[in-house]
Formats: sequence, structure tokens, C-alpha cells
Amino acid sequence: MVTFKSIAGITLAAAAMGMAAPAAAETVLFNFNGNTSVNGPYGNSKQYSVTVNGVTVNLLASAWTATPKNGGGYTISSAYMGRYSHGLGATAANDSNGGGNLHTIDNKDSFDFILFQFDQSVSLVSAILTPFSIGNNGYVDNDASIGYGDTNQPWNTKLNLANSSVYNGLFDQIYSVKGTGKAADVNMAINPNEYFGNTWMIGADFFGVDSLGRKKFGYDSFKLNGLTLNTANAVPEPATWAMMIAGFGLVGAGLRRRRAVPATA
Repeated sequence: MVTFKSIAGITLAAAAMGMAAPAAAETVLFNFNGNTSVNGPYGNSKQYSVTVNGVTVNLLASAWTATPKNGGGYTISSAYMGRYSHGLGATAANDSNGGGNLHTIDNKDSFDFILFQFDQSVSLVSAILTPFSIGNNGYVDNDASIGYGDTNQPWNTKLNLANSSVYNGLFDQIYSVKGTGKAADVNMAINPNEYFGNTWMIGADFFGVDSLGRKKFGYDSFKLNGLTLNTANAVPEPATWAMMIAGFGLVGAGLRRRRAVPATA
């Protein structure tokens, strides 16, 4: 015999399972174009938000530069993040106020990068890194370094990477991706292994340099024009899990009660 309690339990569990079905991952495109000066206050940041099919992704972007230290390692300093017709750029303290295309994300004298703090775990897919010459015999390239990791700090509270304990423990990995050379506005793949994290960095290549931190064949210099990413599948909310547990509990109680009733002739 199916009791009212067992019917209620089945209904409750089924409803909870329907509510708990994970939302499909979404592909989200951010555009970073703007019209700002080539220099300004170091340490500025900007929030961006995009909604696709009901899924909203928020991020906080800021600019930084890593200067090689004698004996190894880097000194991390805030830079000015500008927004231009070809996307985000960075002007560091040693960039002569950003003139001569030094307001780009480049690795002349130091390594500029943009830090992205997301409100959820995401997987970057591709980026548009538009290359610019910075006076090195016309050499143009956009090799990049990509880093990913996770932090418990709120996405809209800027991380202080100048604190070495914050920077050193932030990224799970930093790796290089080969650029497109002189080709402009090409959407290039930057995450072939499909890593996920809520904190990412995109910078001029850290690794194609000599022992003094200088590019062997020329500088990388680009503006970050766009970013494509995938969101992670959604997981059930705690209230939904509670409803599922309660529903299955009622079903179990009904079955135990049914087994306890003796058979009659």
C-alpha cells in the first residue's frame, strides 16, 4: 500500500531533484575597449559584468608589473590600467608616462600583467591580444604568460600583490602561450588544458628572456581587447539539498512502516 506520506516524500524528492539539476555552463565574452589617457594613478581598477542566458559573471581587473630582482625573483608593483580602442593596457612607473606604446602590456624592463578577480570559478578559453611595436627595430610580438589560481577574498576587493605572501601563494601555475606575431585582433587560445580558477592573470611573456630578464629577440607588447571564458556547472543550493534529504527520508520511513505491517489472510 502506498501511503500519503510516501507519496508526499516521493513528490518532495522529485521536486528537489528537479531544482537541483545543474545549469549548463555558459560561454561568456568580455570586451575591454575604452578611451582613457595613457597614464594615471597607479593601482586603479575597474569592474565588469556580463550576463548570458541568465548566468552573470562579474570581475575586477587591475594592472601590475613584475620587476626582476638581483639574485632572482620579482618585485610586484601596482601599475596604471588604461582602456583603449584595442583594449586594456598597463603603464608602469618605468614606462615614461606611457608614451611610445609603453602603455601596453609589455616586458620591456619589467613584466606587465592584468589581474582578473572573478566572482566564481571560470575557465579562460581565448583572448584577443593586439600586438604593438615599442621601438625595438619594429619587432612586434604578443607571446603571453597566463596564470590561474583561487582565493577566498571577495572578487570586488582588490588583492594586494605587492605583498609577497599574497602573490607567492596565489597562482597554481603560470605558463606561456605562443602569440600570433604581427597578426592583429586574432582570438588566440590561451588555456589548452581547460584549467579553472577564480583568479587569473594575463601578461607579457615572463619566460622568453635572458638571465637579466631581457627579451632575447625583441619585446612582447599588446593590448587585451577581449576575453572568452566558460563558467562551471552550477551546484545545488543548500536549501535544495535539505529538501532532497527530507524527501528521501519520508520515502524511507514509508517503506519501513509498510514492511512492519503483518500480512493478513
